[in-house]
Amino acid sequence: NDVRSLKRYLDKHITTELAKLLIQMKLSPHSHVTVITVAQNQYQIHIEQLQRTN
Repeated sequence: NDVRSLKRYLDKHITTELAKLLIQMKLSPHSHVTVITVAQNQYQIHIEQLQRTN
């Protein structure tokens, strides 16, 4: 049950937020995304645009 609860939470909150960022073009290819929990049921998403190397 705990694993399912975590999956539901991630799908509902984190996946949805990342999808919104993709739609808004704020999340580009080669980005590094960090999700930090700051309090119970609160989180921050940090996006670092990585330089593509050839």
